[in-house]
Amino acid sequence: MKKNKLFLIIFALLFSSEIYASQVWKSMLLPGWGENKLGHKDRGKIFLLSEYIMWTSFMFIDDQYSSYRNDYRSHGTHYANVNWDGKNDLFAAHVGNYESLYLYNIITLQDGWLANYTDDNYSDTSESHEYYWNWEGNREERLKYDTWRNKSQNYDKAKNFIVAGVIINRIISVLDVIILERRNSITSEVTYDYDHTASLKIHYNF
Repeated sequence: MKKNKLFLIIFALLFSSEIYASQVWKSMLLPGWGENKLGHKDRGKIFLLSEYIMWTSFMFIDDQYSSYRNDYRSHGTHYANVNWDGKNDLFAAHVGNYESLYLYNIITLQDGWLANYTDDNYSDTSESHEYYWNWEGNREERLKYDTWRNKSQNYDKAKNFIVAGVIINRIISVLDVIILERRNSITSEVTYDYDHTASLKIHYNF
């Protein structure tokens, strides 16, 4: 419900008569477009270039995230017999930090932790259990798995920073257009009277 209200507000702002008559809505859609329409092409190019760089970076980072995620999951299935159906990132972290489900249960029970995935708290450690994993003492492959998992997680976090950058770029471009339009709305003229006195008139167009 809150998301629907937010979309309605944004839609109303975009198509309100005041904003639609200005160049603000164009910079909302594509930073730099509004500046370009106002004749400030160099400023517009800066915003457009920033937008291009961020989206290009986002696509590259998303590709790296997906690649490492597929790699560590395939690796976990092959070397530790992990079933990934319905599993989340916290489970993936446990697989990389503990040798096996059996060892995980021993350590968490000793420390008084509660597992978060099943009602029986991983009490079943057989291979048929959906949360089963066992690296069979292969520490090298487990660490390789965990390295790929950490890289995937870092790339996923980086995507969030880029999305924030895209939003900020739009906000700055919108504010820039508002300033430019208000600057253009102020005009002045100097007039001379018959008594050789000069007067300055400033006009502000709302």
